Amino acid sequence: MQPSDRSGFVPSGQDPVDEQTARLGALESQVAEAQAELEEYQRLLNELPEIYEGKFRQKLCSVAQEIRQLLNERKALQQQLGQALAETKQPKLLPQSGAASEFPDHPKTQIWTKLQIPRFRRLPKLRLIGICTGTALVLVGAALGIPSLFGSRLAEPRGGSSLPSPQAPPVPKAPTTIQLQARGGESWVLVEDLKGRQVFSAILKPGELKRFPLAQGLRLRSGRPNQLFIAVSDAVPKPLGGVGDLDWVKIRP
Repeated sequence: MQPSDRSGFVPSGQDPVDEQTARLGALESQVAEAQAELEEYQRLLNELPEIYEGKFRQKLCSVAQEIRQLLNERKALQQQLGQALAETKQPKLLPQSGAASEFPDHPKTQIWTKLQIPRFRRLPKLRLIGICTGTALVLVGAALGIPSLFGSRLAEPRGGSSLPSPQAPPVPKAPTTIQLQARGGESWVLVEDLKGRQVFSAILKPGELKRFPLAQGLRLRSGRPNQLFIAVSDAVPKPLGGVGDLDWVKIRP
């Protein structure tokens, strides 16, 4: 039997059964190689989200360390500023009474020793009672006259116009929602609010639909953003991003 090449070509003069067997064997070997390559590609695609997630975690850790260092520096600067303000606001100590005797000839000390606090004269009791009574009558008259004056002005509208009728309260709007749906295959999705609190984390099956209230806003990540379709309220669903768009996507109302 003459050997056949990989493409399945058999030299002329060979038995037809052997020729077909050789061609079938070559085709089976090609199918096996293609199947192996397909499995390798599938394995790489499955490992791709984990690789991106590991890189994202490393970047997030470095950013968190920088933020922590900045907070420590801010705390140290606040302490230094507080100490400086406390030193500037601290009052200077006044000299003791014995310190004035060290400088007996100083002109300022002579002036302060010559000054005397004047004494107030006591008013007669009858005069004091009259002053208090008159003040009380004036305050009572003002209290009775001011409300009547302002009441008469408020009672009459300007230009004869009537008071406006109260308006009906506005109808509250329905809360905004966000809709997620996997199309074309499974898609891992992580939903958090803008403060970093987790709202939802799962693998959506093809055709599976999830709704969440948008509230103040949400942020999303997906292992397959091209297969995760998103819609706000009644809008037309659109893909979250391309194949390589694995970063956070913020959605605000």
